[in-house]
Amino acid sequence: MKRYLFTAALIGVSVALGCTSTATRNLQQESAQAIGAGWTPDQVKVSDVKRNGTSLSWTAKTPGGKYSCSSDDPACGVVCTK
Repeated sequence: MKRYLFTAALIGVSVALGCTSTATRNLQQESAQAIGAGWTPDQVKVSDVKRNGTSLSWTAKTPGGKYSCSSDDPACGVVCTK
């Protein structure tokens, strides 16, 4: 029984961490597109992610500066301001 619980917990943690890194990569890509200026997703560092219902806000840092980004609806895109 302990082995089963341990395995279930390990799978749960793996899924949670996998989703987080995927979400961050998506925010990096969306931020790079919204900021423009030729930044690649690898050049965008995402932090301070906040969720409020369907809206999402975060900070994106590039070598060119710091941006405040948000998305009220994923279908409507992302807005980033310096």
